[in-house]
Amino acid sequence: IAYVLKNEGAVALETMEEFMSASQYTVQNCNLYALIALHNGNEDVYNQMKTLLETSGYEISDTVKQYKKGKLEIIDILTDEEGEF
Repeated sequence: IAYVLKNEGAVALETMEEFMSASQYTVQNCNLYALIALHNGNEDVYNQMKTLLETSGYEISDTVKQYKKGKLEIIDILTDEEGEF
């Protein structure tokens, strides 16, 4: 998140990739990874996370969907007090 806020999106995506390979694929982690991927123009990772969530009985969060539609800004999502993606 800090890398995105510092406008270092590529580093954020690389860091998230490393994090995901070393941690559990929780719903929130998948949504955050999808969000950071979208922020970096990586539709492939977004689609992978979307498919993973759907095959597990979940879906991409409304927040990530709204970001994808251009209705939310990344800064607003990442600095939201609730911290939900």
